[in-house]
Amino acid sequence: MYRWLDKHIGSLLCYFFSFLNLFNIKRKITSDSKNKIIILKFYEMGCIVLLQPCLKALRQKYPNSKIYFITIEKNKEIIEMMNIVDNIFTINDNNIFSFTMDILEKIKKLRNENIDVLIDLEFLTRFSAITTFLISAKKSVGFYSRKVFRGNFYNEKVDYSNEKHITKIYKETFKKLDIDVEYKIPFELNYEILENLNEFSGKIISVNINSNAAIVERRWPKEYFIEIVKFLQKTSYKIILVGSKVNEEYVNSFIKLLADKNIENYTGNLSLKQLAGLFKISKLVITNDSGPLHLAYAMGTATFSFFGPESPAIFGPIGNNHKIFYKNLSCSPCVDVYNGKKVKCTKKTVECLNQIKPEEVIEELKKML
Repeated sequence: MYRWLDKHIGSLLCYFFSFLNLFNIKRKITSDSKNKIIILKFYEMGCIVLLQPCLKALRQKYPNSKIYFITIEKNKEIIEMMNIVDNIFTINDNNIFSFTMDILEKIKKLRNENIDVLIDLEFLTRFSAITTFLISAKKSVGFYSRKVFRGNFYNEKVDYSNEKHITKIYKETFKKLDIDVEYKIPFELNYEILENLNEFSGKIISVNINSNAAIVERRWPKEYFIEIVKFLQKTSYKIILVGSKVNEEYVNSFIKLLADKNIENYTGNLSLKQLAGLFKISKLVITNDSGPLHLAYAMGTATFSFFGPESPAIFGPIGNNHKIFYKNLSCSPCVDVYNGKKVKCTKKTVECLNQIKPEEVIEELKKML
Protein backbone atom coordinates (compact mmCIF):
# COMPACT_ATOMS: atom_id res chain seq x y z
CA MET A 1 0.00 0.00 0.00
CA TYR A 2 2.69 2.51 1.04
CA ARG A 3 4.87 1.57 -1.96
CA TRP A 4 1.94 1.98 -4.38
CA LEU A 5 1.03 5.38 -2.94
CA ASP A 6 4.66 6.53 -3.05
CA LYS A 7 5.12 5.44 -6.66
CA HIS A 8 1.86 6.68 -8.16
CA ILE A 9 0.43 9.45 -5.96
CA GLY A 10 3.90 10.53 -4.83
CA SER A 11 5.10 10.95 -8.42
CA LEU A 12 2.16 13.19 -9.29
CA LEU A 13 2.74 15.33 -6.20
CA CYS A 14 6.46 15.61 -7.01
CA TYR A 15 5.63 17.01 -10.46
CA PHE A 16 3.02 19.40 -9.02
CA PHE A 17 5.22 20.70 -6.21
CA SER A 18 8.23 20.96 -8.54
CA PHE A 19 6.22 23.35 -10.71
CA LEU A 20 5.32 25.43 -7.66
CA ASN A 21 8.94 25.34 -6.52
CA LEU A 22 10.03 27.12 -9.70
CA PHE A 23 8.45 30.25 -8.20
CA ASN A 24 9.74 29.69 -4.67
CA ILE A 25 11.84 32.71 -3.69
CA LYS A 26 13.46 30.88 -0.77
CA ARG A 27 14.71 28.26 -3.24
CA LYS A 28 16.90 30.88 -4.88
CA ILE A 29 18.39 32.08 -1.59
CA THR A 30 21.70 30.52 -0.57
CA SER A 31 22.47 30.40 3.14
CA ASP A 32 25.51 29.23 5.08
CA SER A 33 23.64 29.23 8.38
CA LYS A 34 23.55 25.89 10.18
CA ASN A 35 21.89 26.82 13.43
CA LYS A 36 19.09 24.30 12.92
CA ILE A 37 19.69 21.01 11.12
CA ILE A 38 17.20 18.19 10.60
CA ILE A 39 17.81 14.62 9.47
CA LEU A 40 15.04 12.69 7.66
CA LYS A 41 15.30 8.91 8.00
CA PHE A 42 11.96 7.26 8.57
CA TYR A 43 12.62 3.57 8.00
CA GLU A 44 15.26 0.84 8.47
CA MET A 45 16.65 0.77 11.98
CA GLY A 46 19.90 -0.81 10.77
CA CYS A 47 20.64 2.10 8.46
CA ILE A 48 19.95 4.53 11.31
CA VAL A 49 22.48 2.65 13.46
CA LEU A 50 25.08 3.21 10.72
CA LEU A 51 24.40 6.95 10.92
CA GLN A 52 25.95 7.28 14.40
CA PRO A 53 29.45 8.25 13.17
CA CYS A 54 27.85 10.78 10.79
CA LEU A 55 25.78 12.39 13.54
CA LYS A 56 28.80 12.44 15.84
CA ALA A 57 30.86 14.21 13.17
CA LEU A 58 27.97 16.62 12.52
CA ARG A 59 27.83 17.52 16.22
CA GLN A 60 31.60 18.01 16.39
CA LYS A 61 31.56 20.25 13.31
CA TYR A 62 28.63 22.36 14.51
CA PRO A 63 28.63 22.05 18.33
CA ASN A 64 26.19 24.91 18.89
CA SER A 65 23.63 23.87 16.29
CA LYS A 66 20.28 22.33 17.14
CA ILE A 67 20.06 18.90 15.51
CA TYR A 68 16.62 17.40 14.91
CA PHE A 69 15.68 13.95 13.63
CA ILE A 70 12.38 12.76 12.15
CA THR A 71 11.57 9.05 11.98
CA ILE A 72 8.86 6.50 12.79
CA GLU A 73 8.12 5.77 16.46
CA LYS A 74 9.90 2.41 16.74
CA ASN A 75 13.25 3.98 15.77
CA LYS A 76 13.20 6.60 18.52
CA GLU A 77 15.11 4.46 21.04
CA ILE A 78 18.08 3.79 18.77
CA ILE A 79 18.51 7.54 18.16
CA GLU A 80 18.26 8.23 21.89
CA MET A 81 21.06 5.68 22.46
CA MET A 82 23.40 7.92 20.43
CA ASN A 83 22.92 10.87 22.81
CA ILE A 84 23.57 13.38 20.02
CA VAL A 85 20.23 14.68 18.71
CA ASP A 86 18.48 17.58 20.47
CA ASN A 87 14.93 16.68 19.46
CA ILE A 88 13.36 13.60 17.87
CA PHE A 89 10.09 13.98 15.95
CA THR A 90 8.32 10.64 15.61
CA ILE A 91 5.61 9.47 13.20
CA ASN A 92 2.96 6.87 13.97
CA ASP A 93 2.89 4.54 10.94
CA ASN A 94 0.32 2.02 12.23
CA ASN A 95 -1.97 2.93 9.34
CA ILE A 96 -2.10 5.36 6.45
CA PHE A 97 -4.47 7.74 8.28
CA SER A 98 -2.32 8.08 11.41
CA PHE A 99 0.81 8.38 9.26
CA THR A 100 -0.67 11.18 7.14
CA MET A 101 -2.03 13.16 10.08
CA ASP A 102 1.19 12.78 12.06
CA ILE A 103 3.51 13.76 9.21
CA LEU A 104 1.43 16.84 8.41
CA GLU A 105 1.50 17.91 12.06
CA LYS A 106 5.29 17.50 12.24
CA ILE A 107 5.79 19.37 8.94
CA LYS A 108 3.82 22.31 10.35
CA LYS A 109 5.98 22.39 13.50
CA LEU A 110 9.20 22.14 11.53
CA ARG A 111 8.21 24.88 9.08
CA ASN A 112 7.80 27.16 12.08
CA GLU A 113 11.30 26.23 13.25
CA ASN A 114 12.81 27.85 10.12
CA ILE A 115 15.21 24.98 9.48
CA ASP A 116 18.57 25.96 7.97
CA VAL A 117 19.66 22.55 6.64
CA LEU A 118 17.64 19.42 5.88
CA ILE A 119 19.34 16.09 5.07
CA ASP A 120 17.00 13.54 3.49
CA LEU A 121 18.44 10.04 3.86
CA GLU A 122 15.48 8.02 2.59
CA PHE A 123 16.36 5.84 -0.41
CA LEU A 124 14.75 7.69 -3.32
CA THR A 125 11.22 7.79 -1.89
CA ARG A 126 8.88 10.47 -3.16
CA PHE A 127 7.19 11.06 0.19
CA SER A 128 10.47 12.14 1.84
CA ALA A 129 11.14 14.45 -1.13
CA ILE A 130 7.68 15.98 -0.70
CA THR A 131 8.32 16.30 3.05
CA THR A 132 11.56 18.10 2.19
CA PHE A 133 9.68 20.57 -0.01
CA LEU A 134 6.96 21.21 2.58
CA ILE A 135 9.39 21.77 5.48
CA SER A 136 11.06 24.36 3.24
CA ALA A 137 14.56 24.47 4.74
CA LYS A 138 17.02 27.07 3.46
CA LYS A 139 19.29 24.29 2.21
CA SER A 140 18.48 20.66 1.51
CA VAL A 141 20.57 17.59 0.67
CA GLY A 142 19.15 14.35 -0.77
CA PHE A 143 19.79 11.33 -2.94
CA TYR A 144 19.47 11.52 -6.70
CA SER A 145 18.96 8.96 -9.47
CA ARG A 146 17.87 9.33 -13.07
CA LYS A 147 15.63 6.29 -12.54
CA VAL A 148 13.37 8.04 -10.01
CA PHE A 149 11.95 11.55 -10.38
CA ARG A 150 11.83 13.20 -6.94
CA GLY A 151 11.36 16.82 -7.90
CA ASN A 152 13.63 19.87 -7.80
CA PHE A 153 13.67 20.20 -4.01
CA TYR A 154 17.37 19.63 -3.21
CA ASN A 155 20.09 22.27 -3.33
CA GLU A 156 22.70 19.52 -3.06
CA LYS A 157 22.25 16.11 -4.71
CA VAL A 158 24.11 12.91 -3.91
CA ASP A 159 24.22 10.26 -6.62
CA TYR A 160 22.77 7.04 -5.24
CA SER A 161 24.56 3.97 -6.58
CA ASN A 162 23.85 0.27 -6.02
CA GLU A 163 27.58 -0.31 -6.37
CA LYS A 164 28.63 1.62 -3.25
CA HIS A 165 28.50 0.56 0.38
CA ILE A 166 25.96 2.54 2.39
CA THR A 167 28.66 3.97 4.67
CA LYS A 168 30.43 5.44 1.63
CA ILE A 169 27.15 6.96 0.45
CA TYR A 170 26.62 8.47 3.90
CA LYS A 171 30.16 9.90 3.85
CA GLU A 172 29.50 11.57 0.49
CA THR A 173 26.23 12.99 1.79
CA PHE A 174 27.73 14.62 4.88
CA LYS A 175 30.69 15.84 2.84
CA LYS A 176 28.17 18.23 1.24
CA LEU A 177 28.20 20.01 4.61
CA ASP A 178 32.00 19.96 4.74
CA ILE A 179 31.94 17.10 7.27
CA ASP A 180 34.48 14.28 7.18
CA VAL A 181 33.05 11.08 8.65
CA GLU A 182 35.24 8.30 10.05
CA TYR A 183 33.82 4.89 10.92
CA LYS A 184 35.41 3.48 14.07
CA ILE A 185 34.23 0.29 15.73
CA PRO A 186 32.62 0.07 18.22
CA PHE A 187 30.23 3.00 17.88
CA GLU A 188 29.47 5.14 20.91
CA LEU A 189 26.02 3.82 21.83
CA ASN A 190 24.45 3.68 25.27
CA TYR A 191 23.63 0.10 26.23
CA GLU A 192 22.38 -1.92 29.20
CA ILE A 193 23.50 -5.40 30.23
CA LEU A 194 20.96 -7.46 32.14
CA GLU A 195 22.31 -8.52 35.53
CA ASN A 196 21.44 -12.19 35.04
CA LEU A 197 23.58 -12.29 31.87
CA ASN A 198 26.71 -10.59 33.19
CA GLU A 199 28.27 -13.85 34.37
CA PHE A 200 28.02 -15.27 30.82
CA SER A 201 30.04 -12.48 29.18
CA GLY A 202 31.93 -13.91 26.21
CA LYS A 203 30.07 -17.22 26.51
CA ILE A 204 26.90 -16.21 24.66
CA ILE A 205 25.91 -16.79 21.04
CA SER A 206 22.95 -14.61 20.08
CA VAL A 207 20.74 -15.89 17.27
CA ASN A 208 18.24 -13.82 15.28
CA ILE A 209 16.13 -15.98 12.94
CA ASN A 210 13.90 -13.03 11.99
CA SER A 211 13.86 -10.27 9.41
CA ASN A 212 11.97 -7.08 8.77
CA ALA A 213 8.28 -8.00 8.51
CA ALA A 214 8.13 -6.11 5.20
CA ILE A 215 10.76 -8.40 3.62
CA VAL A 216 10.25 -11.91 5.01
CA GLU A 217 12.21 -13.22 2.01
CA ARG A 218 15.35 -12.25 3.96
CA ARG A 219 14.82 -15.17 6.36
CA TRP A 220 17.24 -18.05 6.11
CA PRO A 221 15.08 -21.23 6.26
CA LYS A 222 13.87 -22.19 9.73
CA GLU A 223 14.97 -25.82 9.31
CA TYR A 224 18.52 -24.63 8.52
CA PHE A 225 18.62 -22.54 11.67
CA ILE A 226 17.42 -25.60 13.61
CA GLU A 227 20.47 -27.56 12.47
CA ILE A 228 23.04 -24.96 13.50
CA VAL A 229 21.34 -24.30 16.84
CA LYS A 230 21.36 -28.06 17.55
CA PHE A 231 25.09 -28.02 16.83
CA LEU A 232 25.59 -25.04 19.16
CA GLN A 233 23.63 -26.77 21.93
CA LYS A 234 26.41 -29.37 22.05
CA THR A 235 28.96 -26.67 22.91
CA SER A 236 29.46 -24.86 26.22
CA TYR A 237 27.96 -21.63 24.90
CA LYS A 238 24.61 -20.22 26.01
CA ILE A 239 22.34 -19.64 23.00
CA ILE A 240 19.96 -16.70 23.23
CA LEU A 241 17.21 -16.16 20.68
CA VAL A 242 16.29 -12.54 20.01
CA GLY A 243 13.66 -10.62 18.08
CA SER A 244 10.93 -8.02 18.50
CA LYS A 245 7.36 -8.51 19.73
CA VAL A 246 6.10 -9.10 16.18
CA ASN A 247 8.49 -12.07 15.89
CA GLU A 248 7.27 -13.92 19.00
CA GLU A 249 4.96 -16.39 17.26
CA TYR A 250 7.60 -17.31 14.66
CA VAL A 251 10.32 -17.80 17.27
CA ASN A 252 8.02 -19.76 19.60
CA SER A 253 7.26 -22.21 16.78
CA PHE A 254 11.02 -22.50 16.24
CA ILE A 255 12.01 -23.20 19.84
CA LYS A 256 9.41 -25.97 20.17
CA LEU A 257 11.52 -28.00 17.75
CA LEU A 258 14.58 -27.85 20.01
CA ALA A 259 15.70 -29.57 23.20
CA ASP A 260 15.71 -27.41 26.33
CA LYS A 261 19.49 -27.23 26.64
CA ASN A 262 21.80 -24.19 26.72
CA ILE A 263 19.09 -22.04 25.12
CA GLU A 264 16.90 -19.14 26.23
CA ASN A 265 14.30 -17.16 24.33
CA TYR A 266 14.42 -13.37 24.87
CA THR A 267 12.24 -12.52 21.87
CA GLY A 268 10.01 -9.54 22.62
CA ASN A 269 11.58 -9.03 26.05
CA LEU A 270 14.52 -6.73 25.30
CA SER A 271 14.65 -3.03 24.59
CA LEU A 272 17.10 -1.95 21.90
CA LYS A 273 19.38 -0.70 24.66
CA GLN A 274 19.31 -4.17 26.28
CA LEU A 275 19.76 -5.88 22.91
CA ALA A 276 22.89 -3.78 22.35
CA GLY A 277 24.11 -4.82 25.80
CA LEU A 278 23.48 -8.49 25.00
CA PHE A 279 25.46 -8.19 21.76
CA LYS A 280 28.26 -6.43 23.64
CA ILE A 281 28.84 -9.52 25.82
CA SER A 282 28.16 -12.07 23.06
CA LYS A 283 30.92 -14.10 21.47
CA LEU A 284 29.00 -14.14 18.18
CA VAL A 285 25.74 -12.94 16.66
CA ILE A 286 24.16 -15.16 13.99
CA THR A 287 21.49 -13.31 12.07
CA ASN A 288 19.63 -12.71 8.86
CA ASP A 289 20.16 -9.47 6.96
CA SER A 290 18.28 -7.18 9.35
CA GLY A 291 18.59 -4.35 11.87
CA PRO A 292 20.16 -6.49 14.63
CA LEU A 293 23.06 -7.30 12.27
CA HIS A 294 24.01 -3.62 12.08
CA LEU A 295 23.57 -3.21 15.83
CA ALA A 296 25.93 -6.14 16.47
CA TYR A 297 28.42 -4.60 14.02
CA ALA A 298 28.15 -1.26 15.83
CA MET A 299 28.91 -2.95 19.16
CA GLY A 300 32.08 -4.50 17.74
CA THR A 301 30.80 -8.08 18.00
CA ALA A 302 31.64 -10.82 15.49
CA THR A 303 28.77 -11.81 13.20
CA PHE A 304 27.62 -14.57 10.87
CA SER A 305 25.01 -13.17 8.48
CA PHE A 306 22.87 -14.51 5.64
CA PHE A 307 22.23 -12.36 2.57
CA GLY A 308 19.86 -13.29 -0.24
CA PRO A 309 17.55 -10.73 -1.89
CA GLU A 310 19.85 -7.84 -0.97
CA SER A 311 23.55 -7.40 -1.66
CA PRO A 312 26.13 -7.39 1.16
CA ALA A 313 28.23 -5.12 -1.08
CA ILE A 314 25.84 -2.32 -0.03
CA PHE A 315 24.68 -3.27 3.45
CA GLY A 316 27.03 -6.01 4.68
CA PRO A 317 29.22 -5.50 7.78
CA ILE A 318 32.84 -4.59 7.08
CA GLY A 319 35.79 -6.30 8.75
CA ASN A 320 37.58 -9.61 9.24
CA ASN A 321 35.43 -10.74 12.17
CA HIS A 322 32.27 -10.76 10.05
CA LYS A 323 31.44 -13.86 8.00
CA ILE A 324 28.90 -13.19 5.26
CA PHE A 325 27.09 -16.06 3.53
CA TYR A 326 25.93 -15.00 0.08
CA LYS A 327 25.57 -17.05 -3.11
CA ASN A 328 25.37 -14.13 -5.56
CA LEU A 329 23.10 -15.96 -8.00
CA SER A 330 22.49 -14.60 -11.48
CA CYS A 331 19.18 -13.16 -10.25
CA SER A 332 20.75 -11.55 -7.16
CA PRO A 333 20.15 -9.04 -5.76
CA CYS A 334 16.44 -8.69 -6.54
CA VAL A 335 15.56 -5.96 -4.06
CA ASP A 336 14.77 -2.85 -6.04
CA VAL A 337 15.67 0.29 -4.12
CA TYR A 338 14.23 2.30 -7.01
CA ASN A 339 10.81 0.86 -6.25
CA GLY A 340 10.64 1.10 -2.46
CA LYS A 341 12.87 -1.96 -1.83
CA LYS A 342 10.29 -4.37 -3.17
CA VAL A 343 11.53 -7.95 -3.58
CA LYS A 344 11.15 -9.28 -7.13
CA CYS A 345 11.83 -12.99 -6.72
CA THR A 346 11.40 -14.96 -9.96
CA LYS A 347 11.81 -18.37 -8.31
CA LYS A 348 9.26 -20.62 -6.64
CA THR A 349 11.41 -20.57 -3.49
CA VAL A 350 14.03 -18.13 -2.25
CA GLU A 351 16.95 -19.98 -3.86
CA CYS A 352 19.56 -17.39 -2.92
CA LEU A 353 19.07 -18.36 0.75
CA ASN A 354 18.10 -22.00 0.27
CA GLN A 355 21.47 -22.66 -1.36
CA ILE A 356 23.34 -21.57 1.78
CA LYS A 357 23.49 -24.97 3.48
CA PRO A 358 23.79 -25.50 7.26
CA GLU A 359 26.84 -27.73 6.74
CA GLU A 360 28.98 -24.86 5.45
CA VAL A 361 27.89 -22.65 8.33
CA ILE A 362 28.71 -25.36 10.87
CA GLU A 363 32.17 -25.75 9.33
CA GLU A 364 32.81 -22.05 9.86
CA LEU A 365 31.48 -22.29 13.41
CA LYS A 366 33.93 -25.11 14.14
CA LYS A 367 36.81 -22.94 12.94
CA MET A 368 35.71 -20.04 15.14
CA LEU A 369 34.67 -21.84 18.30
